[in-house]
Formats: sequence, structure tokens, C-alpha cells
Amino acid sequence: MIGRSSPREREVLALLTIGLTNQQIALALNPRVSEATVKGYVHSAYMKLGVESRAQAAAWWIQYGGVQP
Repeated sequence: MIGRSSPREREVLALLTIGLTNQQIALALNPRVSEATVKGYVHSAYMKLGVESRAQAAAWWIQYGGVQP
């Protein structure tokens, strides 16, 4: 998945992994990024990872993405 993901999706996954909400992620990325846009990135990441929850996505990212929360 990492190779197929965009840099923004990787940023979103990293921030999701440390427990930020979609709103907090939007603010952390750029004030012009909407919460709805972040939700789209999260959904896209779920589809690429084959997961159904934030917890599963975070666990995957910690194991394979090299991010330590």
C-alpha cells in the first residue's frame, strides 16, 4: 500500500495513528484542508489497506509504515 499511496495519505495515516480526529488532522495539514477532504483520504487509505477502522489502520501503519506513536 505504501507505494500506491499519495504523500498526503501517508501524512493522514501518521496523524491518525497518534490519535488525531479528522478535524485535528485537517488543521495540522493546512488550514485550507477541509475535514471532508481528510475523511476522503482516510476512506481511501482504508480501501488500500483493506481495513475497516481507525484502530486497524493505525495498527497497520505502526507495523508497516514505520511510524511510532
